Amino acid sequence: PAKDGAEFAGWDPEVPEKMPGQDLTFEATWESEIVDIPDTGSFAGVAAFATISAAAAAAYVITSRKKKED
Repeated sequence: PAKDGAEFAGWDPEVPEKMPGQDLTFEATWESEIVDIPDTGSFAGVAAFATISAAAAAAYVITSRKKKED
């Protein structure tokens, strides 16, 4: 069996060596695959962007206050 984003782990219940003379129902079990995230940047880059954004917001607030005071 195949399932996107998962790897087949087996059957539940486990398939017996010899099948009995009755109907059985088995359900596939799955393990999540680890998804590789493409290297599009680093956490340091995101932190730098957040710092620059916060500094720009602070500068805007200071500028706005100065204009109101003048």
